[in-house]
Amino acid sequence: MEYRIVQPGRPPRRLRSTITAVDSSVGGISSVVGAVEDVTDELEANRKIASHIAASAALERWESLQISGPRLLRALSEALEFCAGALWVPEGEELGVRAFWIADAHDAHDFVSETHRLRLPRDSGLAGKVWQTGEPINVIDVQTYAECSRRDVAARAGLRGAVAFPAVHGGEILAIVELHSRDRARLSRRLMQSLSAIGKELGQFLAHQQFDLHPFALTARQLDVIRLAAQGCPGREIARRLFISPSTVKNHLASIYTALGVSDRASAVAEAMRHGLIH
Repeated sequence: MEYRIVQPGRPPRRLRSTITAVDSSVGGISSVVGAVEDVTDELEANRKIASHIAASAALERWESLQISGPRLLRALSEALEFCAGALWVPEGEELGVRAFWIADAHDAHDFVSETHRLRLPRDSGLAGKVWQTGEPINVIDVQTYAECSRRDVAARAGLRGAVAFPAVHGGEILAIVELHSRDRARLSRRLMQSLSAIGKELGQFLAHQQFDLHPFALTARQLDVIRLAAQGCPGREIARRLFISPSTVKNHLASIYTALGVSDRASAVAEAMRHGLIH
C-alpha cells in the first residue's frame, strides 16, 4: 500500500508499506510482518522524469493547439498527479485560455465556464502573476491564495492546489501552463526547477507555432501577398499587381513566414491553405 502522512506546516511524506501473513504449522495465521519505506524522494524523481517525457511526447505528436493543447495539459497533469489544466496565451494586454482539460467534469461546470470566460490582465490571478514575474508559482491551497480569481468555483469543483509556469522563448512569455489538483500541492524546489525547464522546451516549440497561437496575425495586405504567391506569381509580379515595391513584397513574405512558423514560400502557402486563409 502507498499512503501519505500530512503534518501541519510540513510537506506531506509518501510511504510504501509491504506486509505478509505468517502461518503457523498448526493454528493458522499467527502474525503479520512487513516493512514501511519512505518513498517521497523516489516518487518525486519519478514525477520529474514522467513530466519531461509527457511534455516531449505531446510536442512530438503535435497537430494544432486546438487538438494537441488539451493532450499536453492532460499528459502533464497525469504525470504530476494533478487533475486539471489550462493553457493561457497573451492576447494584447490580457491572457485568454486557448486550451483546457479536466479529468472529471462532475461538479466542475462553473469552474470550466469561468476559466473560459476569464480575461486576466498582467499581475491578476495566478496566471497573471506568472506573466508579470516570469517565474513559476506554486499555490499550496487556492482557498488561502489572495490572488485566486476563481476561489469559489474551484472549491465547488473540489480543487485545492495549483501550479503555473511560463513557456518562454527569447525572453518572451508565449504561454502559461496552469495545473490544478484536488489535494494541497506543495512542490519541491527541484520539481519547480523541472517545470521551468519544461516551460523553456514548450516556449521553444511554440515560437514556431505563432500562427497557431495567434491565428489572425496576418494583415489584409499579407493575405493578398500569400494569395498571389499561391497562384505561382513571382515577387515582381506580386509587386506589380499590388502596386508596391519588390522589397515590400519581400518584407511581407518574411513576416508571413514568421507568423506561420515556416521558412519558405511553398510551406507558407501550404500552411495558409491548411488554416483556411486562402483557397
